[in-house]
Amino acid sequence: MKNTTLTLICFFTISSSLMKAQTNKQSAENFGISVIQSFFDKNCDFMFDNLDASITSIEGGHSISITPQMRKSFCKESPLRPDMAVTYEMYEQNYAPKIYDMNELAQKFPEWQNHLNLQAGDFFFDGAHPIAAGNTRLFRAGDMARFALRKINGDWKIIAI
Repeated sequence: MKNTTLTLICFFTISSSLMKAQTNKQSAENFGISVIQSFFDKNCDFMFDNLDASITSIEGGHSISITPQMRKSFCKESPLRPDMAVTYEMYEQNYAPKIYDMNELAQKFPEWQNHLNLQAGDFFFDGAHPIAAGNTRLFRAGDMARFALRKINGDWKIIAI
């Protein structure tokens, strides 16, 4: 009887942990999609307000402190292509966002994981993942729709771009 009880406790503990991890992953993905949608809504404040106090460069690993004075210059440039009208519906037709936990990122993009040093519970949102070859490119550069996320004080924050 003790073995059965112990087995059930272990099973429910593992199941609960897996469900929490999946819920966090879905929550991070939803947040990432909200950031992307803010590009099309021309709502730079949404992204800026959700930046952590210090942002790490995905490609170089260097860090920069975010100050309120940076808002104007940050919001001056749109991440979207300036040479054509783009919509969120076009985004949905051309891109399939992907979300990676730290282990998945290390397997898929080890050099980025090395720069970011993601922790358990962090996620990497790839909002520039095309549905198919030949998709319509909507961003000035693909890295404008890729960022790392961490839950800080109960809210998702962008910790790397």
